[in-house]
Amino acid sequence: MIDSKLSQEFVANLSALHDFKAQIIDRNGFIVASCCPQNVGNFHEEAYQMLQQNNFLAQQQSVPSEEGIATLYVPLTQNQHVVGLLQITGDEKTVRIYASAVKLSLETLMEHDLNSVKLQKYNSKTDLFIQKLLYDTQVSRSELESRAASLGYAYDCLRIPVFIVTDHYSDFSSLLQQGKNNPCYHSQDILTLSRSGNITLFIYLGYGEDVLRTYRDTVTEYLVWWQESLSALGFTYWMQVGTIQSNLGYYRIAYDHAVWLHNTARLQESVNWFYDHTETYLKRIVPLMEYRGIFSTFTENLSPAFLKTFSELIGTLAECNYSLQPASQKLYVHKNTLAFRIGKIKERLNINPMQDYRNRDFANNFCLYLKMILP
Repeated sequence: MIDSKLSQEFVANLSALHDFKAQIIDRNGFIVASCCPQNVGNFHEEAYQMLQQNNFLAQQQSVPSEEGIATLYVPLTQNQHVVGLLQITGDEKTVRIYASAVKLSLETLMEHDLNSVKLQKYNSKTDLFIQKLLYDTQVSRSELESRAASLGYAYDCLRIPVFIVTDHYSDFSSLLQQGKNNPCYHSQDILTLSRSGNITLFIYLGYGEDVLRTYRDTVTEYLVWWQESLSALGFTYWMQVGTIQSNLGYYRIAYDHAVWLHNTARLQESVNWFYDHTETYLKRIVPLMEYRGIFSTFTENLSPAFLKTFSELIGTLAECNYSLQPASQKLYVHKNTLAFRIGKIKERLNINPMQDYRNRDFANNFCLYLKMILP
């Protein structure tokens, strides 16, 4: 559900800051906010068809009468479900660069608005503890300790979060209760649902140095019950494992790391570990404008087709440690075809990331920037 007042305020602020023309369309195809107020309430046939066919991820239309002007349709999501479209019209290069940032800003506002309403519903001791633990940036140590103690949770043991996302939404409250039947369950485990309704586990690991050596085996064994239970219910799942923390005050950060694996890194293995992606995370938290200052000249002078190919090819090579055989298998092309495409990149940019580590650093970082700005 898209709030019309929130949407109208967002579009008004966007129009005041940029030369974009923007509209927000709900799942039923009706315009709920527009830079042209008279359009609000009108039915948008083209957007409706895109939503019905899920055919909007890279939709772009150039307006013939205005060279260099383009319209981009970007999906808006809540709880992993598409709830509408953001339509942005403006200078083609500028729109391509800012579309993802505008989408993220709007979705963040929508999520905040939704959570403000949900927060009023939490009144049990456990619910209030979880809200303080995961979402309250100002909560004190004494309050967390007090709330944890009243529920029987230790403050300073080692735990690790697992954020579980499934291919379609369901109420997992009953499954969460059954989670105590897991042979690996410990009374110090914290099992809850996130605000978006996803299963969130804080698995008890114990104390001391040995945990750092054995935690992967512990978590892997613990998750078997959850994997079997979700599979038996017919769900496809993605389990994102965050960072180990030694006191409750840092659990919000650990939880954010786990969520980042799914929402930002968009990793699609059934189980992913944050510690395997720390370099990518540290690079991604550098402000987008810093990347833009470094790479914008390249994006302005290279064709969209080349940029898309570069992003796909270099991204896959990086995942495969620049080994041709596994990368070609992942891209479903022959190794010689992949070598030919790498040759095209070398010819176009005069770089050889296969042999020169400095070129490889450039290619990896440019690829990271492209993934942030390309639809």
